[in-house]
Order: sequence, then structure tokens, then C-alpha cells
Amino acid sequence: MEINRAEKDSIMFYQGGGRNVRLPSREQALRDFYNADNAYMVINTLLMPGIENEKARMINEEKKFDLILLEHMDELIKIYRRLYSAMCKYAMSHKDKSRHYTYRIDRMNSLHFLQFGQLFSYMSTTQYKEKNTYFCDKDGLLLLEISAPVEIEHIDINAVLGGESMFFHENEILYAPFIHLDMEALEMTEEEKTYRDRNQNPPMAKYRLHLRSSSITARQIDFESPDVTKLYEELLNPLAIEDIRHVWSSYMGGIEPKQDIVKRYVAWKRNFRAYIKLCCAGIKWNLLFTKNGMPSPSF
Repeated sequence: MEINRAEKDSIMFYQGGGRNVRLPSREQALRDFYNADNAYMVINTLLMPGIENEKARMINEEKKFDLILLEHMDELIKIYRRLYSAMCKYAMSHKDKSRHYTYRIDRMNSLHFLQFGQLFSYMSTTQYKEKNTYFCDKDGLLLLEISAPVEIEHIDINAVLGGESMFFHENEILYAPFIHLDMEALEMTEEEKTYRDRNQNPPMAKYRLHLRSSSITARQIDFESPDVTKLYEELLNPLAIEDIRHVWSSYMGGIEPKQDIVKRYVAWKRNFRAYIKLCCAGIKWNLLFTKNGMPSPSF
């Protein structure tokens, strides 16, 4: 199955190469959106339950989320759909490959979510074990080794993007969200014990993640049904977008957001995950059971 140009552009956007995405003249209003820095943080954080991931990134690590992404929530949702479509196509087309074994340096905050036995967000891993100083900018280091069967939804970014890959040297394998997993505690090597986080503390834990299967079941989704349409419209509601802006701006400014707005934001994220899961189920259905494998709705 061929990964199309729009899907490749979405992979580039996730990787940090949005400025290299060529937009047709009718879509030039999206230029600032695609120029956003570190969009992957937003893409992942919006899939994480609760508010702890935001606190870890924005407060503990002083990361900045580009608010321009909120002005084009419809385009952001298309990015999620295209990423998942590309991953399904890649996995379906590479079943002859061997099992993947990859590595990741994560933040300890992620351990809380992994203990639910599922990937909630996209997960970037590398095929070769090496110390990466960028990841050591995190607050509390969690070392991960990932074992996954080839049928799991994923992409080999270098294989898909070739010379367009922003970080060809990282040999990145990107896994889809909503994948079931088991965890196995591991002992750190002497070299790993020398790694340091942003506060000069050594890694706190090491685990092997055994990725098992996707929690997304292929389903035919009627995106024009009243319930699905209502859910989508709620995600784009300007008042809800202002709630997100308040929460992010507050955390990035070092202050606590209003708790009633935080509650609405967390509820919005719950609906957001539900809609993205519907999109993923529909995409998988279309790729498996339609002639052209074109995910619906059109993107």
C-alpha cells in the first residue's frame, strides 16, 4: 500500500519538518501551523489522560507548546488520521520483516501511563542503542527497550521519508497509540547508570515493553451520523479551544490554571481520544475492506 504525499507530510510535521511541507496556494493559511515548533509534544499530550503530562512537560521541563496549533484544530485532527493511516499501510506492507527491537529514553512521568498496559500516544524509538543527550533533557529518566511484532501499527521513518527525514541518523521507528503492552523490569548497565537527566540525576528505572496488539478494532464508521458529527463539533468549539489555551498558557507561565477550566479540559481530552479512536477504527476498516484503501472521512 502506497503512503501518499499528505501522509508523508504529516510524518515530517510530527518529526519537526513542517517547514519543509509544500502547501498548495489554497492552503497557505496553514503555513504558520506547519511552521510550529515541537508539534509532536502537542500531538502526544492531547492523547494522554488527565493533566500530569502537561505538568511534566510545561512546568518541570519548561517546554513550550505552540498555541498556533489550536487555531487549526481541524487540520491537527487530519494529522492524527494521516499518521495512523501511514502506520497501518506500512505494517500491512511489511509483514515479511523480522520482529523489531528498539530503544527509548523517556521521562519517569510516562511510567504512570505505561502501567495501564497501553500506549496512549505515539512513541518514538530508535533501532540502535545509544546515549542521546536530547532525551536527557527530561525530568527523571526512564530507560525502555521495546520488543514488537511486525504487524503492530508503526513506521520506519527513514524508509518512508528517505532524504526528507529530519533526523536520519536516529533510525527512528514510530509506534501508533492504543497498543496493548506488558512490562518487564530490567537491570541497568554500568554505562546506563552514567546517564543524567536535566537535574543531573541518574536514570530511575529500566523496563522492557512487550507490545502485544492494537486495541483498535476495524469498524465501519459513519462520520456523518448525528452522534459522531456532534462529537467532532464539540472538539472544535471555540470555547473549548479557549479552555485549552488557558491551561497551556497558565502552565507555561508558571501559574496554576483555574480548576473548573482544568476539569473541562480533561473532559475535552477524553472526547478527543474517543474521536481519534473512531477515526483509527474507520481507517483500519477502509484499508482492510475497501478497494482503494482510502480512509474516511476524506483527508
